[in-house]
Amino acid sequence: MSEGFNQSRVFYLLVKGLFKGALSLYFKVRVRGLEGRELPSPLIVASNHCSHLDPPFIGAFFPGQLCYLAKEELFHNPLMGLALRGLGALPVDRDDQRGSSGPLRLMLKLLKEGRRVLIFPEGTRSPDGRLQPLEEGVAFLSLKARAPVLPVFIRGTFEAFPKGASFPRPGRVSLSFGDLIWPQGFLQDGAPEREARSHMLKAIGDSLMVLSEGHD
Repeated sequence: MSEGFNQSRVFYLLVKGLFKGALSLYFKVRVRGLEGRELPSPLIVASNHCSHLDPPFIGAFFPGQLCYLAKEELFHNPLMGLALRGLGALPVDRDDQRGSSGPLRLMLKLLKEGRRVLIFPEGTRSPDGRLQPLEEGVAFLSLKARAPVLPVFIRGTFEAFPKGASFPRPGRVSLSFGDLIWPQGFLQDGAPEREARSHMLKAIGDSLMVLSEGHD
């Protein structure tokens, strides 16, 4: 699943540009919190998740290359598979998803290679558009790889393309990026790993909640 991953920068920028142009034409898009920022590598971009539109939106408007995981079935269509790979997606089969160690190992490998990865810490799409409880994998990865977390809250994709919809509706979509959350502060004074994970997960959840309360 993970061996030999080689993300072409030229192809990535081409696909990203096409998606960004198409999304900007179809939706009214606003991006906040990235102006004038220099982001480190490795990096975990942690987003809420309520629509299949979330990965292409974040991939298109994030200033740099991202890697993320997507269901293997989405790659069965050759054109869709080419586009997903172009945007940095890696296929994960159902067995890998049922046992989280496989995806976590892959994400950790990518982070240790100095890459930036996109993670949806809720684990699945929200059924009502509201932020769901976070799974601890995002904090585990950050602490293990010593990679900071950049929270982002995406709003409007649930209304545009919720579960069960056959085609997205045009509308407003906003992406709000928060402050970096560094793992080192949670490891001070020899705190046990489980305790550090719990505190960091709370900090990520609190940041996403604050970002969710913003207004367009």
